[in-house]
Amino acid sequence: MEGSIAVSVVVASHGRHLRLRWLLNALEEQTLDRPAWELIVVHTYGEETGRRVLDSHPLSRAGVLHHIAIEPGTGSPSRQRNIGAREGRGELIAFTADDGRPEP
Repeated sequence: MEGSIAVSVVVASHGRHLRLRWLLNALEEQTLDRPAWELIVVHTYGEETGRRVLDSHPLSRAGVLHHIAIEPGTGSPSRQRNIGAREGRGELIAFTADDGRPEP
């Protein structure tokens, strides 16, 4: 189906925004056509860090990256992944760590 989301990639992130940025850069190199995939980051970062790391990233500007901020101290990786999975529109949900570097 043209324009449908095949894969929702979900990332839980807390306290590692530099590593998250490296992950975003690696995901930007993916060869799967857009918008065949989306990226959902559920994080505990403040507004300034969210703007600097997430909103300013090319994946965000391309409409691929969506992020959800939760209150610090209220999340765990599993809770954050569940929140992201519920938001995903893809036929498949893929989880990766914020310090991962997937191949293109």
